[in-house]
Amino acid sequence: MYSQSFKHHIGVAKVAVLGIQIIAFLMIAGCSSISPEAQLNNRATDVYTHVTNGDWQRVHGYFLPEFQKFCSIEQYTDKNVKGMKVLNHMLGIPEGGSLEFSVIETRVYGNAGQVFIDISYQGKSLDLGQSNSPREWVLVDGEWWSNPEDWEKECPKSS
Repeated sequence: MYSQSFKHHIGVAKVAVLGIQIIAFLMIAGCSSISPEAQLNNRATDVYTHVTNGDWQRVHGYFLPEFQKFCSIEQYTDKNVKGMKVLNHMLGIPEGGSLEFSVIETRVYGNAGQVFIDISYQGKSLDLGQSNSPREWVLVDGEWWSNPEDWEKECPKSS
């Protein structure tokens, strides 16, 4: 009689453990299924944090792998370091000052996405035409990648 009762308790324990595992799985799956818009927004926010910090090597890693092969980290970094110096000079930003880049809107159309950014200096938004020029992104194998419209302009080759 004792052994039959014991077998019954083991069966209930197994069912309880299985039930807890199923609930945990569903909770994890539910938490990880964020919308494509949120995924794009999160990834774009990450990259523009790196742009603000001038970490061009990290920024380079957010481009499509094909673009990364087309444009080396060295070329991309050189172009952006020079470009930011020129832009800061044109805007009258003193050496050591930096622009801040932030995502203000993302739009998703299937596997294509657009990211609209704001550029500011010391909390003041600057209208440099960026609100009319969204950055193009593409979803490949569940990951969003920046995809410049004009690869030659984004990474000019030295002559």
